[in-house]
Amino acid sequence: MTRIRYTPDSTGNNLVSKPIFAGTEFVVVNISPKDNMFMITSYDTGHVIARGEATSLVRVKKLTKEKLKALGVNFDDEVRRREKKET
Repeated sequence: MTRIRYTPDSTGNNLVSKPIFAGTEFVVVNISPKDNMFMITSYDTGHVIARGEATSLVRVKKLTKEKLKALGVNFDDEVRRREKKET
């Protein structure tokens, strides 16, 4: 199972993931919340593998996950259960 956890970079402006195994190589995801853009780069070479943008940070993260799946990253289906509030 792969779970993406983002942490602020040294400037505090962008979010960076830990290296993720994508089929044949490790990749790193960089997200710019200010610009609603992402970039997937090779961990070893630094070459840009994919980039994109969306209208919100949530959509950027979803698009990033779709691109990672296309690159061979395996994700387990996550179901977040909500507890019913008693009234």
